[in-house]
Amino acid sequence: MGNAYYYSVEKLLSSSLLSKNLKVRIYKTVMLLVVLYGCESWTLTLREERRLRVFETKVLRKIFGAKRDEVTGEWRKLHNTELHALYTSPDIIRTIKSRRLRWAGHVAGMGESRNAYRVLVGRPEGKRPLGRPRRRWEDNIKMDLREVGYDDRDWIDLAQDRDQWRAYVRAAMNLRVLKSQKAQDNRQGLELNGLHQLLVYADDVTMLGENPQTIRENTEILLEANKAIGLEVNPEKTKYMIVSRNENVV
Repeated sequence: MGNAYYYSVEKLLSSSLLSKNLKVRIYKTVMLLVVLYGCESWTLTLREERRLRVFETKVLRKIFGAKRDEVTGEWRKLHNTELHALYTSPDIIRTIKSRRLRWAGHVAGMGESRNAYRVLVGRPEGKRPLGRPRRRWEDNIKMDLREVGYDDRDWIDLAQDRDQWRAYVRAAMNLRVLKSQKAQDNRQGLELNGLHQLLVYADDVTMLGENPQTIRENTEILLEANKAIGLEVNPEKTKYMIVSRNENVV
């Protein structure tokens, strides 16, 4: 379905009459709806995730076109890193995982009288065939939660807290897995303001302080920890907010 729709709009995506922003909107609002129909119930293997990423890369290369090489002067395809820098929205796998977690929380909150809940907690009778067990939908849910820092086994109880579950859904959408192997091995994270900041997925780090000196000290700690694993803080995306009843606070 996805490839069939892609080839039906291929000329539209490569047209010079449309802006790149409009082409991206077409991809996000129309094409992804076709490709990801029913993705909340998908059980994906790594091979299937790779195929979906290849599809998205093909679409983005068609949208953003070629680039002239600064050294040779010849036109070439954009590298994956260049595509990711141009396309700032969550990638197709992040979107699937977020929707899957949202649906899992919805099903976990249903009563025992609902068929979807009975299927979730039920256990089929009989023996499974010999060999390695197939990956289950619930296995995907547990893997998605581990990626955002939740490693407890009973996720159904967690889903009863809607606010906390919603936070995990947002984290799954905005998660960006870093390429640095050092970062992937840094499971200890960083302790700031009594909160455990997992720097493996450091898209957003929040710091609180009673005064500017505390914020400066925490910032220095964060910068040192980032430097050790090859991360940098983007000043352009750094925001601050002052909350105080004291009008003289600077």
